[in-house]
Amino acid sequence: MIQNTQKFLMIVMFLAVMILVACDSTGTEDNRVITLSVAGSLTPVIAEVEDAFYETDPDFEIRINYGSSGSLKQQILQGAEVDLFFFASLEHMEGLKEENLVEDDLLVYPLENRLMLITPKGQDLVQDFEDLLTEKIQRVAIGEPDSVPAGAYARESLMDYGVYEEIKESMIFGKDVRQVLTWVESGNVDAGLVFETDALSSENIRNVMPAHPDSHSAIRYPLGILKNTENIEEARILMDFLLGEEAKEIFESYGFTVNTDRQDVVQ
Repeated sequence: MIQNTQKFLMIVMFLAVMILVACDSTGTEDNRVITLSVAGSLTPVIAEVEDAFYETDPDFEIRINYGSSGSLKQQILQGAEVDLFFFASLEHMEGLKEENLVEDDLLVYPLENRLMLITPKGQDLVQDFEDLLTEKIQRVAIGEPDSVPAGAYARESLMDYGVYEEIKESMIFGKDVRQVLTWVESGNVDAGLVFETDALSSENIRNVMPAHPDSHSAIRYPLGILKNTENIEEARILMDFLLGEEAKEIFESYGFTVNTDRQDVVQ
């Protein structure tokens, strides 16, 4: 009798475990997971776009990895499992193409931006780029030029305005454009260069002037699907949403210029 009872309990426990495993497997299949690597300058707007996407497709799970485009590129080159990328630099996208990781028909350039010279709120020592040469300006911040697109554009612009060589010894380099913005907001630096969209997101800085577009390379944001993705269908769905009208309105509300002559990659 005891042996029969023990066998019965073992069978019940086995069935319970199998049910739990089946439920877990079903949950994984129902929630489609996709990984998106996003430039730091897109952080607030992508968060809002993500919320809008979930309203249309709640079964998706989007894992977003934010960082400088340079660091994100390196992660992908080192084998990070990423389905899509949204960079702030054509240069870092080209680095992926050189390694044959991106196909042209899965690559679009939907956003454009501008570069803005900013100072802490209430500080009026800087009225143009030449004022960065004055003695009262001790620290100027830009992103790390080799890894942060905003920093690369900033260096180009400062060189074009003829001030880079004279101020480079007093410059401070941020790990991403958001760090540069934080330094200016806090008054830890006297001036900085960030994307216009980052400047518009803050009430604690003063917009001095935009850099002339001819002073630096065109600021375009490449969005692409990686060749080695195992979630091509899901990647296309997400890309289509990012290129759609609802996302366009959100991007424009943050100050981005949206390229309407986009290539539609969803077949």
